[in-house]
Amino acid sequence: MTTIISPVPGLSQVDLLPIYFLVASLTLIIWDILNHLKDDYNMLFKHRVSYPTVIYFVSRITTFGYSLGKMIILTAPVHPAQCLKFSNANGIIFIIAMSSTTLLFYLRVCAVYNQNIYVRLFFGTTWLGCLGGAATGVTGVVGIPLSRSPDSTRTLCIDQIRHLYIMSSTVILMVNDTLAFAAITYKLGLSNYRDQDMSKKTLLRLFFGESLPAFSKALLQDSQVYFLMALSATATFLITFFTIDASSPTSPFRLIFLVPTLVLVNIMACRIFRNTKLGRAGMTPPTTVVSTAFEMHHPTLPQSLESQIQSAGDRRRSGSLRLGMAEGDDDARKKIVRIGGEDDPPTPTMRSYGMV
Repeated sequence: MTTIISPVPGLSQVDLLPIYFLVASLTLIIWDILNHLKDDYNMLFKHRVSYPTVIYFVSRITTFGYSLGKMIILTAPVHPAQCLKFSNANGIIFIIAMSSTTLLFYLRVCAVYNQNIYVRLFFGTTWLGCLGGAATGVTGVVGIPLSRSPDSTRTLCIDQIRHLYIMSSTVILMVNDTLAFAAITYKLGLSNYRDQDMSKKTLLRLFFGESLPAFSKALLQDSQVYFLMALSATATFLITFFTIDASSPTSPFRLIFLVPTLVLVNIMACRIFRNTKLGRAGMTPPTTVVSTAFEMHHPTLPQSLESQIQSAGDRRRSGSLRLGMAEGDDDARKKIVRIGGEDDPPTPTMRSYGMV
């Protein structure tokens, strides 16, 4: 009979299952970072670096750092007294990663509502709730040595759940994402279906983005994908936490979906930010750039501009309408359309979401 030797001394094959999930999560975030190196380079060196861009990179770096730190803590033998220190240090990285990731979606909601003060205050409060929930992980989950022998000089570390209130971060995240998604959907529906009855047929059209302008449709669909992925991940984490070995505070399976959930939410939030920053939302063709630019300020094009757009062809030839669509420029789709001159200021929404 063949004996299966564990690749990590001190852990059984069953105990290694959470580590395999960690390896998969770390591989996923590394792949996503490498796959979008060109986009990150463009945002750093070919666009104005605004504070949302800084938040984006902080989110990416800390999510990778937390995943890597978790892997090292659970697989590299250390002195027993160092387990708690390493766990607390990695917990601080988790707070930064979670808060910066949710902050990206907060900026998105504020942009859709054009920095409405009540929206900013309300969702700023829910974001602070996410921040507070993430902070509970520092004291709610601690690292303890796997070997309690006094003669042990180096041992693996394992997680010990001390307080159930750590799950408040997951619950608050679900609530925050649900409210943000509902707010974005409501805003798009109010702006584009204000003259229609909110019948079942109209609601279905709104859900699938029918009859919406190209940018608004892309905005809605990106939010839908983010919400469904985030909701699925957080719900799976909640179910496994309270159903698998619920009576054991040191069970390796209760937190098995913690890192995968953080990585998945981060990847989706950063994807949405990149699409908006680089102007790839909806893959807007040059012929619809005019309507797209004004959608960033308001989901529908102001009626006062209809006459200007009708004469866009003539004005382009005269040079008064500047599209900024340089031939061969990969970033052409993100250029802001300015009617009447290049010095017209960008809309507040573009500036607030890091578009310029």
